Amino acid sequence: MQYPHGFCPNCGTSVYARADEGEYAGVVAINIVVAAVRDPAHLTAQELAKLPTGEGSRIFVVKYDASIEQSAFDAVKEAIDQGVDHLDYVVANAGIANNYPFVKDVKWADILEQSR
Repeated sequence: MQYPHGFCPNCGTSVYARADEGEYAGVVAINIVVAAVRDPAHLTAQELAKLPTGEGSRIFVVKYDASIEQSAFDAVKEAIDQGVDHLDYVVANAGIANNYPFVKDVKWADILEQSR
């Protein structure tokens, strides 16, 4: 099996922000996957829960919106409620892009906002 981004097949618990993008499907067979998505009710997000998993593996979807600071805390609480007690790695594939100036016009505050 080819693992996305070269992740170790024995790594354990993972969080994938923007997991509904589809490139992480191969990881589910070998891990506990916390799939963080903006809209858990969306069909694509619901399909994540149907991916095949290996023995001892599972996937569950949590709501996460990078533009809302409290959302990260809520997602962590939901993962804890699902029995997750640690994370082996996190794939942070979510972000905010709401400002597209020329480089010469970039304001530091805008850079910080888009990278939080």
